[in-house]
Amino acid sequence: MQSGFLRLPFVISPKGPIPCSKSTWWAGVKSGRFPEPRRNGRMTFWHRDDIAELIELLKDNLDWRHRQNPSSELQSRKTCNDPGEGGRAS
Repeated sequence: MQSGFLRLPFVISPKGPIPCSKSTWWAGVKSGRFPEPRRNGRMTFWHRDDIAELIELLKDNLDWRHRQNPSSELQSRKTCNDPGEGGRAS
């Protein structure tokens, strides 16, 4: 796997690897569904390996919390489009 860093526009976009909005992404970071960013001054970025691992988890309909604690029965069967914490279910 390649090492390196990715900025948010390369992580999320309508046709990108993770198709969700910025607000959904940041809510997922806050709740632990998505990986925490790294910061260098005003620049925010994610490790390429973390994003690649997240994409694989999302393919299996899991989220980042499952990676950190796979034995627990978290409500990890969510996708990027789920309302998440604070959202209303339909």
